[in-house]
Amino acid sequence: MWGTPGNQGTLEVDGKHITVSKNAWEVLEAMQSRPKLGKLFWIDTVCIDQGNTKERNHQVSLMRDIYSSAEKVYVWLGLGTSRSGYAMEMLRDNDLSLVAEDRDLKPESTPFESLKMESCPIPNHLRIR
Repeated sequence: MWGTPGNQGTLEVDGKHITVSKNAWEVLEAMQSRPKLGKLFWIDTVCIDQGNTKERNHQVSLMRDIYSSAEKVYVWLGLGTSRSGYAMEMLRDNDLSLVAEDRDLKPESTPFESLKMESCPIPNHLRIR
């Protein structure tokens, strides 16, 4: 797991605990508060065994097909700051195809605790053997 313990969170998936980066935690927390986005997400740092080079390389080779066949793809750049609006304006000004879920991104301070997710399949590399 990348990062220091203070930059990690714990997911509970079907009664098992998975450590994730603060960035993965923040995106899951943000998605949880936006139910219209759906409930099924593929997050590479969780779904791909980062310690297995063969699996990781194979999965990376599939990413083009995965993303191009996805109904929707969300990109998480982190929590908003006081300058996030400038980035959104630049994207709109350059006529990039952008659907902003949050027009006024603000920095947030949220507790970094465990998040419970039920009935989410666990990748084989994370299963308790």
